[in-house]
Amino acid sequence: MKLIKNGSSGKYLKSDLFNFKKINDLNNFDVFTSYIKGKSPEYESEMNKLLMVLKGNVSLKTDNKRTKMTAGDILLVECGDRFQFHARSGAKLMQLIQPTQKSTENVMELACSRHSIREFLDRPVLKKDIYYILKTGMHAPSGANRQPWKFVVVGDPEIKRNIREAAEKIERDYYKKLQDKDLKTDLETMGLSWKKPFLETAPFLICVFGDPSQPFYKESLWLAAGWMILAAEELGLSTLTYTPSNLKFLSKLLNVNENYEPELIIPIGYPVTTDKALPRKDMYEVVSWY
Repeated sequence: MKLIKNGSSGKYLKSDLFNFKKINDLNNFDVFTSYIKGKSPEYESEMNKLLMVLKGNVSLKTDNKRTKMTAGDILLVECGDRFQFHARSGAKLMQLIQPTQKSTENVMELACSRHSIREFLDRPVLKKDIYYILKTGMHAPSGANRQPWKFVVVGDPEIKRNIREAAEKIERDYYKKLQDKDLKTDLETMGLSWKKPFLETAPFLICVFGDPSQPFYKESLWLAAGWMILAAEELGLSTLTYTPSNLKFLSKLLNVNENYEPELIIPIGYPVTTDKALPRKDMYEVVSWY
């Protein structure tokens, strides 16, 4: 959330950096705060930032701190920001339209910066970002261009809870029977266990299914997954490629045609921490030239 002390309620419309468009029929504070918390999907496809221009004095509470705002102040709010308003005289609500800017990051930078995340913030993810990620995955190469994938996006809390319960039942048994000492040590070092809370806390799960009757279907699915996790990284979102030992429960829970095999789950959300990616092997260890 960014508070801009402007002093003039008209100058913002002529900004060289941003364009602003008035949003009609969206001046009720309940509707506004509901949207910012991600509960008004009819606006999700077109906005992820809103601009509020105050008509009168407003008391703003965020992070247990109260800020006095006066007429003409501009408040820039990103979807997911948490706050409370106490306003008697209301405010104008504007849509913020930012000029499209080409990302300064290239594929190498995205690939080097991304890493698996298992703790997600309670911050909503816009559906338009999920569409972007899916569209990117759908353009991945596939065997004979058969595109043997099927993606099921899960955002419903109850379904996510059911997926977590089913997965943890399988994981508990897997960890109990695990005999590989080196793998056990690695998992413990990384703090991993049969508990998988991220399946419930991530705002969305992309469940990836494939048609085993198609050539190189597994390779195709993993190419699509790779493209999707890079697309998520580009948007500032974090991911994990989750592959329990048995995913068959997913087909039943999501009512997916039995001709499709579940391959992996990709939780997507904003990370709790901003830890750096784990170190990688040096190129001389894995590359040979002839």
